[in-house]
Amino acid sequence: MQSVYIPGFRHLPTKRNKRMKAINREVNQLVRSIIDNRLKAMKAGEGNYHDLLGIMLQSNIKEVEQHQIKSYEMTINETSKMASRAREEVLNVFVDKDIDVDGLNHLKVVTMIFYEVLRLYPPVVGVPRTVDKDITLGGFSLPSGIQIGLPIMLIHYDE
Repeated sequence: MQSVYIPGFRHLPTKRNKRMKAINREVNQLVRSIIDNRLKAMKAGEGNYHDLLGIMLQSNIKEVEQHQIKSYEMTINETSKMASRAREEVLNVFVDKDIDVDGLNHLKVVTMIFYEVLRLYPPVVGVPRTVDKDITLGGFSLPSGIQIGLPIMLIHYDE
């Protein structure tokens, strides 16, 4: 009977539901305070944050500066929903078995997060290439023997 889903049951004021809402509020406050403290430290120039939260916050700051908008903040709900979805996915795929390569291939949300981080912060910022023969590319005449650079990071940020 405990595994039967009843629509709307989570909205009833049961002892368990009240406790779950209280825990949810507490976790949201803790995450919000972590984010606020990190933002204050980053704006003050303190620390060198290269973890996922730091990367996400730096990306948010760059996005606001680049597009000259008042705010482009990832809300606490968006952050926690994505983290919850990733956590659920890992728990569902690796229910009662060790982490293996086959299981990692089934992690779609985690893969999306990794791809987005790699898009914003690629392991290589540019790729040099040498022109082998005379060619016209996009209206530009490129003689053989010259080197051109492909700015991967700029390409990934170009809308």
